[in-house]
Amino acid sequence: MFHGLKLQAIESIEGCSRQGIIAKVATAPLPSSWMKQPLRSAWLADPLAIDAAFQLMILWCFETQGIGSLPTRFSHYRQYRRGFPATGVRTVIRAAAIDKHTAGAAIEFLDLTGALIARIDGYECVMDATLHDAFASNQLNGGMGVPPVLSLSEEKHGRDAHATR
Repeated sequence: MFHGLKLQAIESIEGCSRQGIIAKVATAPLPSSWMKQPLRSAWLADPLAIDAAFQLMILWCFETQGIGSLPTRFSHYRQYRRGFPATGVRTVIRAAAIDKHTAGAAIEFLDLTGALIARIDGYECVMDATLHDAFASNQLNGGMGVPPVLSLSEEKHGRDAHATR
């Protein structure tokens, strides 16, 4: 992905199909590791896990629609616990309402036992072919460039031991 090292949270992709994508993602370190004087000592909602969900939708759009995407909105966020576990979360994204230029989804964040932590409803992203060039030209951390879409298929065939077969 084009994100800097601190925002590279996708640890493994368990599965990807036209119905959605599931992955294990890291959660954010304490606010003090990202800010000199944070207003809180712990996150209320986990910014890294939420951003990783948006990154997963970029990968999903490349894999299933052959086009880049960026988030534009979501209608509801609901959290069922005080915080996200430090051990990471399983992110389950169910695709919905796909047309030529937009895709929608429902996103669930589960702890590693499968219990619901939080949910985003009404997620929407814009899909545009010009994003491919924008991602490719990004030079953060050595120009990671376009998401490794082809590797999603390669993962399914044994390149990544964590991928679902």
